[in-house]
Amino acid sequence: MLAIGLGGMAATAYHWSQPLFVTHTLAANPTPGVLHIAFDRSVSIGEVEDALHSAGAHVITGPDASGIFGIAPLPAAPSTDAAALSAVSEQMRVLEARLRADARVRWVEPLTDP
Repeated sequence: MLAIGLGGMAATAYHWSQPLFVTHTLAANPTPGVLHIAFDRSVSIGEVEDALHSAGAHVITGPDASGIFGIAPLPAAPSTDAAALSAVSEQMRVLEARLRADARVRWVEPLTDP
């Protein structure tokens, strides 16, 4: 009986040490080239589309169950050289700044330095 009780306590203690939730940004930018954003709940999908279009972005994924969209800058000519990758990174930073300035945007995933 003692062994069964100790085994049950060990399993319970293990579960207590695990986090009860996982944040959306737990991994640092898990999808490269995609910025995650949440709009105020009162904003309609049409307004979201207008806000993203005026900021120079388009929807990649979403919204998910918590209302988070995955967005990216409008596509330019595809290229794989270092200058083009640097330009995309700069586009993401500019896009992030534009969206943070919009009053309808509730949350923007912070970009991390490469």
